Amino acid sequence: MSDFKRMVASDTDSVIFNLDELAGLHQVDGRQVPVIFDEVTLEKMKSQPKYADGYNTATRLILVRPTDLPGKPAEGAYLELDGKIYIVKSVTGRLIWRIALEANR
Repeated sequence: MSDFKRMVASDTDSVIFNLDELAGLHQVDGRQVPVIFDEVTLEKMKSQPKYADGYNTATRLILVRPTDLPGKPAEGAYLELDGKIYIVKSVTGRLIWRIALEANR
């Protein structure tokens, strides 16, 4: 692993997912893990013309470290977040997973 990759990995843990800064502990599928809610990006996604007709049904956008979950959630799978069931709409990213969730109706 290069020095740069080590620095990025270190920053991910010590800065981005710092519980005193951006992240908070939440229950994800029965595990208590650091989670960041990205409401700003979610609202930007919803305001884009291609999503304005309701195509984007995401109700939550969360950021988690891949090491905090047992595996990458599959699109269409159910994910429990703080006692509420959601459907995984998409998962993107490598060092940090951005998971778009839709409320189960």
